[in-house]
Amino acid sequence: MIIDFHTHIFPDKIDGRTPGYLSDIFGASPFAGGTHTGLCDSMKKAGVDVSISLPAVTKVSQVESIAKKLLGI
Repeated sequence: MIIDFHTHIFPDKIDGRTPGYLSDIFGASPFAGGTHTGLCDSMKKAGVDVSISLPAVTKVSQVESIAKKLLGI
């Protein structure tokens, strides 16, 4: 079993902005575009069985909604 233990995904509505912003800060581009669908597609191509998504919360008000979203995937 192959496990990718460090992934991030973003809601589709912010996907266009967030990965670009983060790549400017950290100097690395997102591998799968930043969406859940992109992550699933890249997992299939690479033979990854499980991915662990690590949320990147920038406001306290986001914690609950992000946690609920990730628990539903």
